Amino acid sequence: SKTEWFGAQWIQGRLPPWFVATYMGARFTPLIKGAKPEDGSVPDARPVAVGTGLRRLFSTAAIRQFRAPMREALYPQQCAVGVESGQQLLTVFLRDVLHRNPDFICVKVDVSNAFNACSRLAMLEAIKRTEGLEDLLPLYAATLTVASKLWMRDDTGELSDLGAFMEEGGQQGCATTSGAFCLALHPAVLAADGALAEVGGGARFYADDGYLYGPAEDVLRALKVFETQIKAECDLVLNRSKSEFYVERAVTADVVRASALAAGLVEGKDGEGRRGIICVGIPLGSE
Repeated sequence: SKTEWFGAQWIQGRLPPWFVATYMGARFTPLIKGAKPEDGSVPDARPVAVGTGLRRLFSTAAIRQFRAPMREALYPQQCAVGVESGQQLLTVFLRDVLHRNPDFICVKVDVSNAFNACSRLAMLEAIKRTEGLEDLLPLYAATLTVASKLWMRDDTGELSDLGAFMEEGGQQGCATTSGAFCLALHPAVLAADGALAEVGGGARFYADDGYLYGPAEDVLRALKVFETQIKAECDLVLNRSKSEFYVERAVTADVVRASALAAGLVEGKDGEGRRGIICVGIPLGSE
């Protein structure tokens, strides 16, 4: 069928650049995080660029064929790509680690505007260096080398040209974005995990949701290295003011709180405002 032909051309990167540039256009939507401020101030929002559904469908079909090599390259440090029930695996694992090591600190990493801001060059290089993903290079080369025009609905509900382009990162909700992003970030994740493994800790991620755990001094040191590495390799910024820390044992939390706060972190809260963190949507805490 014509649809199958078009999908094959898209996946193989054979469509003309002018068409790819047009088809990569996206609707920009600022999603409000949490409750809307009662004082009328501008709420904290996540900028999301959403492309056409048919294009995302084609991309998803392509990526599904490469789940195995992506999992091989990323797991167990990264649980978001090619891993069945990755969110649940990560949550159960992290809860168990913190329960068995109540004096460990766990830092929930916040990377500013992660998917949208990641260097496209870093994403392309990550696909290129990963064994088994060679056949995906044409698709990524075609879609990550053009600027994506951005549109947004105006007060009338019609799409309006923002006069802006998305030139870095990938569009959220598209399967190609999560895979390339996770692979680009992975060297920094591996470095943090390797350093912390020497003291019984580690690093685990679900896409851009990251968790560094271990003795407090070592975790804060690994966090600094991670921060430097993601900036150098992916042009990403660690948002310390939104990165949270949690220690299960209250007495130990009292001891490490000053150093964690001095590092620019905030003490985490679970879903009910008690000490804890939210791990991929699931509250973790001891109180």
